[in-house]
Amino acid sequence: STLEELYKNLGGYYYKKEKETVISRFGFENEKEKPLREFSGGQLTKIAFMKLLLSKPDILLLDEPTNHLDLETIEWLEEYLKNYPQALVVVSHDRMFIDKIAQTVYEIEYGESHRYKGNYSDFVKIKEADKERQLREYKQQQREIEKTTQLIERFRYKATKAAMVQSRIKSLEKTELINAPEQSDTRAFFADFTPE
Repeated sequence: STLEELYKNLGGYYYKKEKETVISRFGFENEKEKPLREFSGGQLTKIAFMKLLLSKPDILLLDEPTNHLDLETIEWLEEYLKNYPQALVVVSHDRMFIDKIAQTVYEIEYGESHRYKGNYSDFVKIKEADKERQLREYKQQQREIEKTTQLIERFRYKATKAAMVQSRIKSLEKTELINAPEQSDTRAFFADFTPE
């Protein structure tokens, strides 16, 4: 029973059907017996992609997976990846594709990584709301600082207000400044990874 459970968990009962479905969806249904050397470079890339999908690695890393796929194949791929049983990391400029498959979006900007729950559209809304909130808080803090600074200047040289002025100065010094929201970082990303 242990072996049967392992066989079932590894997809033993449905791997042939899944293989046939992938072959069909990528347009190779009538070319299953054709030797690999007879396929074009683009076809070999698709075949390598199919092999990768069927091998079900623990972490599936995909870079622009919708490139060179027709609409029908993209739609099938979206459903396949939505149900992918392992971790999936996708880098893509295809926002509709990301909207349909993403559950979490990571943004790397100004050397920092931020995690957003939801798809790409959710990320855009949350990020915009965060920027608006930060801008409101920044403006409010700047008004309070200006008001406190004016109060300090107004009463700085009055002996009867010295304690109040000192208290406000200390309060200003302890204030944790809120930064104005930065513009989006549109620079190209570069990383130099050296494999061990």
